[in-house]
Amino acid sequence: KITVKIGELPDTADMFALMQFRDADNVAQTTLILETTGILTARTGDFAGAVIATTSEPVITAGSWHNVECRIEISEGAGSIEVRVDGVTVINAPGITQDTTLAETSQVTLMEFGLANPNIGDSFLADVVAWDTTGTTTNDFIGDQRVFTRFVSQDTAVADWLPNEVATTLFSRMNQATPDGDTTYARGDNTLDVMELEVDPVPDGVSSISFVQMTSMLRKTDAGGCSFVQSMVSGSYFADGAEHPLTTDYTHYHDIIEVDPNTGAPFAREDLNAALLRIERTV
Repeated sequence: KITVKIGELPDTADMFALMQFRDADNVAQTTLILETTGILTARTGDFAGAVIATTSEPVITAGSWHNVECRIEISEGAGSIEVRVDGVTVINAPGITQDTTLAETSQVTLMEFGLANPNIGDSFLADVVAWDTTGTTTNDFIGDQRVFTRFVSQDTAVADWLPNEVATTLFSRMNQATPDGDTTYARGDNTLDVMELEVDPVPDGVSSISFVQMTSMLRKTDAGGCSFVQSMVSGSYFADGAEHPLTTDYTHYHDIIEVDPNTGAPFAREDLNAALLRIERTV
């Protein structure tokens, strides 16, 4: 699912894809192409593949924001593709087959050019969401939803980790929009060191929350094993992410939380605002 604004419709046919689905070998399975008229065409493989389906009329207007969602299943003979633009189904094609030796999709590219580079003017991409059928929610089209980035904003009493500068807060070491590496950071010197942090509130007017993605950037500095777990704390319940082994290189680690661990249902805005981010060194 993407939110996209195309400055100008492409001036070359079959050479600009909004989405391309690829297998584990980086070979294209299916390509969703934006044509010069604003019509969308789904093709097997890459830009030159056979046409699976096309929209009956133009669905993308230059200079306007559109919410484009695609649900695709790759299989040996019972696959399908459905595309929705601004909540309306514009392509629905069952019975498609895999186009590579692998019956799966491991990678998705966005705003992909073919052999030519058509002019699309000043174009913008926002609110990118990739979902699958794991978990209990967010397993189907989610509609026109925004993605908000929320940074840690306040320390709590749970603070085994230490800031790299004396007399500074933990959260101020970790809330850079552009991480600055070893300039500002927090460190966990011992196994089972834990810190819990408050997070920026969700904006007013948000009525539903599909999921929360926790993202942290860490590395280790010593030889030997070192790992951590990040969690959401809601009430007295934790929703843990995976245990991530660290390397000596800074790496972003992501975990998805689909439901509030305190209620078992999707987060309500006020409950997510009260939840904490917890980071524990496990090894």
